[in-house]
Amino acid sequence: MTGLSTSSRRPIAVVGATGLQGGATARALLDADVRVRALARRIDSDGAHALIELGADLVAADLDDPETLRAAFSGVSGVFAMNTPGRDQRVDVEVRHGHAIADAAAAAGVPHVVYSSVGGAERHTGVPHFDNKGDVEEYLVARGLSTTFVRPVFFMDNFALYAAPPMEDGTLVVRLPLPRGIPLQMIAVEDIGAVAAAAALDPDRVAGGRSRSPATS
Repeated sequence: MTGLSTSSRRPIAVVGATGLQGGATARALLDADVRVRALARRIDSDGAHALIELGADLVAADLDDPETLRAAFSGVSGVFAMNTPGRDQRVDVEVRHGHAIADAAAAAGVPHVVYSSVGGAERHTGVPHFDNKGDVEEYLVARGLSTTFVRPVFFMDNFALYAAPPMEDGTLVVRLPLPRGIPLQMIAVEDIGAVAAAAALDPDRVAGGRSRSPATS
């Protein structure tokens, strides 16, 4: 990785650093000897303390408080960001938080944003989970930000965290609501973090990595 991969450089801010993707990205950056400014709503959680022990600088920031985001993004060399619809699965909240990230990054003059979206976000499928991310992608570009979009697919980690396959008569059985013959693309969260960290450190390593157009990123 190139010049940003030293602890003397400005930090990279990681939104949602105590979550799955943010945590994986923060760890990948720290492993590359990069300063990490880890953003979290709660800085007293076990995940927050674990990041501090790894060497991250923890900063309290709330996606519902734009001022905390602007302050957290000040003076960084880049931002990794992702957001979710939350426990209530509210489309409007996910889009509003994504716009808040973009506005704060633009206001702070962030040189580059890596945004973790979802596979298919650019297709305008009518599926809210995909289209929400597509909306945020387009808004990031509309704000004039240099961006890289990471579009992961189904998390392998879901099997361990939420839907552990049972053993039935000595066979591990995975049941998912998929039509017959449709393959399921999967990725491990740690691999998402590795890709996001690489894009944050050197966007030019990724085809279209400094895009200002969702169609080419």
